[in-house]
Amino acid sequence: MARSMRSTARNVGLATLAIGAIALVISVELFRHGRIGTAFEFLAVFAFTVSGYFAFQVPAQCRVTTTRGHPCRNEAYGVLIGCHAGNHSRMKLYARLHLERAASRAYGQGSNAPRRGPVVVVIRENGNTLFDICMSIASLAVAVISTIAGIIH
Repeated sequence: MARSMRSTARNVGLATLAIGAIALVISVELFRHGRIGTAFEFLAVFAFTVSGYFAFQVPAQCRVTTTRGHPCRNEAYGVLIGCHAGNHSRMKLYARLHLERAASRAYGQGSNAPRRGPVVVVIRENGNTLFDICMSIASLAVAVISTIAGIIH
């Protein structure tokens, strides 16, 4: 990836985390002052920004299995999107969403190798990726619960 692309992605990620941090501070202050409904709304903003950061911005490796059978080592951003090579972005997104047919079609569009039947797109996980996925899902759950609590209260 080009240097300017990396710095832009890093700046967007930092801005996302800054917005989330500001929302968290505001939420804590609102809880302290007894404005529970508004506090839950700001907590939801915080959780959505954290979830978005882990899903689309956290620096990671692509890890989509290549035609040679090895995980791709190119840089990618987030646990949902792959790298720039071939159709790795679409393949990884479809595989994460368990849309095997769409992932297989994306594989066929990006590969020059002849296809023989459906192709299973595999993402080889490592510890960091699993942590990022868990953080994204947990923060999304907090966001949904906070939104519901803010509406009810």
